[in-house]
Amino acid sequence: MDTPDDLIKNLTRDLKPVTPLAPDWQRAVIFASIGLTLTFGTAVLLGLRDDLAAHLQRMEFLAEIAAMLLAGFLSAGAAVKLAVPDTRLRLPVKLPLALAHLAWFWLLAKTAFDLPVSHDSGHGACAIDLTLMMILPLAAATGGIMRGAPVFRGLAGYAMSLSMVSFAAATMRLLCPNDEAGHLLFWHFLPAVGIAVLGIVIGLFAFRQK
Repeated sequence: MDTPDDLIKNLTRDLKPVTPLAPDWQRAVIFASIGLTLTFGTAVLLGLRDDLAAHLQRMEFLAEIAAMLLAGFLSAGAAVKLAVPDTRLRLPVKLPLALAHLAWFWLLAKTAFDLPVSHDSGHGACAIDLTLMMILPLAAATGGIMRGAPVFRGLAGYAMSLSMVSFAAATMRLLCPNDEAGHLLFWHFLPAVGIAVLGIVIGLFAFRQK
């Protein structure tokens, strides 16, 4: 019969060293940078708006872009944190998501208050472009989160999708020349919120452990 020492040697003989996870902030930056690069690259291919240089001098325009980018990076931080199996719903997850929601609430409220009494919201091509722009970043993000083992699958999917759609919505402002509040609300921001909520379903199905 093997002694305890022999048993331990037999059990550990074929073990390989485990590479520790990179810090949360580093994984979040990589995760977010991939999504931002893919969405911005798509916008460059499609063609940026002709008046972009003039709009980049407007503080209101820059504030909108900054709010969406901030929401994207904060949600990315929550997503990579939720990908770790032992993550609990504590401040490092709740605070970034709360701040991301606050940024989106400001965008939605600001745009809604700017709506004229009678408005033409334009056409829905931007909602289609936003959805198409999400395909590659969302696929890459899903693959990244699947490498972990999230316990809160729906929330992980939501945080992941909110991050990617925030970057896509920010990029759409660099692409679409229509600045009317009705157009932005109904064909940019509300579709983005819908895609983020769809991330819950993606998480529930894609992150199931086999």
